[in-house]
Amino acid sequence: MAKITYGPTTSEARGKAADSVYTKARGGNVVKALRISAGGVGPHNLLSVTHPDTTPATPPARGSLITGQTETPNWKELPLGANGTVLGSDGTDAKWVSGTAPPTKTIILTGTVLYNTPAGCKAILVELLGAGAGGGGAATAASANGAAGGGGSGGYARKLIASPAASYTVAVGAKGTGGAAGQNDGNAGANTTWDSPATITAYGGVGGKGAAANAGTNTIYAGGAGAPTSSGADVNFPGQSGERSIKLASLTILSSGGGGKSAFGGGGQERTTAGAGNSAEGFGSGGGGAQSSNTTAYAGGDGSDGVIIVTEFY
Repeated sequence: MAKITYGPTTSEARGKAADSVYTKARGGNVVKALRISAGGVGPHNLLSVTHPDTTPATPPARGSLITGQTETPNWKELPLGANGTVLGSDGTDAKWVSGTAPPTKTIILTGTVLYNTPAGCKAILVELLGAGAGGGGAATAASANGAAGGGGSGGYARKLIASPAASYTVAVGAKGTGGAAGQNDGNAGANTTWDSPATITAYGGVGGKGAAANAGTNTIYAGGAGAPTSSGADVNFPGQSGERSIKLASLTILSSGGGGKSAFGGGGQERTTAGAGNSAEGFGSGGGGAQSSNTTAYAGGDGSDGVIIVTEFY
């Protein structure tokens, strides 16, 4: 039988960068040579790019993470969290936390008030709507009538306040009233503001045009302009204009203008028969214009108040 010889042992080879260990097979042929370099055996970094292991002796659990934890950071295995949890932080280490939506509470503010942030409230979402304007009034005359324009709606604003202050002074815009009976424009809606001085403003709408009494004349009266684009929020929108009125003398057909719609309400409807303008519904919408007869003048419809909606996150 051929003699099998072995090179130096592992302990002998350790620290000898150039040494080689040979394993010889029957007949003296060299089957394999393994070169052992100094320092190649022993501890290694957990995330070493040169470490070849893909199947460790004790594999981690499925879904677990490697994180640097504890006061003296070491690489540690963070087991998979329970169903419904998400990876979060306690400000020092990574941890699994509840993945459910935070509790919320929604309140509606009207008038001028002081909003106090409740204890435990982590953030607030504020939505502001300016007030709607009134529709125009319509005048009367013998053998003549008129139809007025509708009022414009208030603008809308929305902002998430991630770190709310202890309190805010807020003001909800009051509605614009309809124009008095006769050729009188509707009154503008007031602005809705958050904080003092205001950091967010949702503007009020503009009143519809009042109408004269006309006979044998085609007439159109403009609706009030919608509020300008709101300011200071994450989302800022303008209001919607009120509808214009129309009167066709040749056919004696007339219709007053409807009020502008808002994000939270419908405008006062137009009139196709004589009467006072229709008032707005909900929040921040414009009032409808009046339509007169040949004997009676009528007032325009009122707009609706603005509003502030606060959603509190706990």
